[in-house]
Amino acid sequence: MDPLPNNKRFRANPIEVIIFTGMLSLLVNSLYELVYRHQPFQARMLQNMSSRAPSSIVLPTISPLLEVMTSCKEAVERRTQASKARFKGEICIPDTKTITVINTTNRYHATVFQQQKTFSTDYLHLDPGLNKIEIHFKKDMKTQVYTIEITSLEE
Repeated sequence: MDPLPNNKRFRANPIEVIIFTGMLSLLVNSLYELVYRHQPFQARMLQNMSSRAPSSIVLPTISPLLEVMTSCKEAVERRTQASKARFKGEICIPDTKTITVINTTNRYHATVFQQQKTFSTDYLHLDPGLNKIEIHFKKDMKTQVYTIEITSLEE
């Protein structure tokens, strides 16, 4: 016995017919608008720029950048006009797991790039006046701290 009688086999759901008719009418309308009511592209004229003068704003000068070579044996003290400093040097503890460089004056942390026996940082912001920089070498439970003092004369 056939589960669906022959008279109901190809009947359409009325909601589906309404949705299909609506979508078809939107498609026909879009095609009509595209073909017959298309507005040509018109470039708009920019404002007259002959009355404009070059900028009279003076750009600030870029302050010099300082590069500090660190040493495990001696303390480093510097005076500089720079507003930012970068640190490079040897790793003081063999097989160091992490190196942290912090400006304790303003609490800025530098990003440290560690190679096999050396490290370098990105530029660390310096405040005007005395800046104390701490470099922490950590291996397991042991931490060794080196302090660098930089006096920034920047105004």
